Amino acid sequence: MDEVRGLLKDVLLKNPEHARGTFFDALALREVGDFPGAIAELLSLVDRYPRDRELRRQLGQLYFTLGDYPRSVQGVSGPSRG
Repeated sequence: MDEVRGLLKDVLLKNPEHARGTFFDALALREVGDFPGAIAELLSLVDRYPRDRELRRQLGQLYFTLGDYPRSVQGVSGPSRG
């Protein structure tokens, strides 16, 4: 996992706005147990891509894992329409 994180860091140093690099970095953080770090990465992407269902699913899953059920539902359902 350290090798993967190193490669992702290289990508993100060259282009900090690289969406896929950020997404996979979030998944790598989740795999090593850094849930707050993974959530922060995903939230930065949700700000840029608010309707992306996979981002929201991953975010909701992380909140669920942490026991934050209201945010889990909000993460999956996305912004309220109305």
